[in-house]
Amino acid sequence: MHQTTFSTASRKGGRFDIKSARGKGQDVKRINRDLARGIRQAIDQRLSLARKLRAKASAYEEEQMPGFAKEKRERARSLEQAAKRLEEKLNGATT
Repeated sequence: MHQTTFSTASRKGGRFDIKSARGKGQDVKRINRDLARGIRQAIDQRLSLARKLRAKASAYEEEQMPGFAKEKRERARSLEQAAKRLEEKLNGATT
């Protein structure tokens, strides 16, 4: 049974309706691959934004603004943790 597809689809807040996709004749492998691609894109987006925030934090450090730098670093750390959680979900769903 492809329970990971159903749980992933429902976690996305209903934006991806597994039943209508199946009704349109898409096979489960293709649906799973599409979902995995979307999750990988979300991971990449979070890591990319985290890199940008770390660069901004460095710029704030140079401008002697440690409060702003700390804020940016905390946000970057949060994004990296979110990406890590998504990665774990993705790896758990594909095995």
